[in-house]
Amino acid sequence: MEKINFILGKVLSKNKIQKTKYGPKLVCYVNILKTNFKDFEYTSGTVQVVIWRESKIKQFENAYKNSKKSLLMITFEQCKELLDEYNNSQHAIKASGIQKITNSEYERFYCKNSLGQYDPFSRLIV
Repeated sequence: MEKINFILGKVLSKNKIQKTKYGPKLVCYVNILKTNFKDFEYTSGTVQVVIWRESKIKQFENAYKNSKKSLLMITFEQCKELLDEYNNSQHAIKASGIQKITNSEYERFYCKNSLGQYDPFSRLIV
């Protein structure tokens, strides 16, 4: 069984939808609160999320407009490291699924460490 990587976080900024020859594309930046991807444990605070396809963009828009008091869970399969114009490294992921997580779900299910203890401060979920 394949492991599904995900991040939980808040959207910092959202760009406009771009029309490309491959279809519509939306780029947003997410502040990571929790993840199960080991590369994001210490290295990255924000990540660039690229969303392709109209159905996933609509899914993101519905979750984002109601997420002022809640978090987004973004599942992904691919991760790249990009350089911006100032030669700073920036992680970029291609979203495969997006859903809204309420604060109570976050407290109940995602603030636990590998021992099952309440731990809101560690970033990695095992």
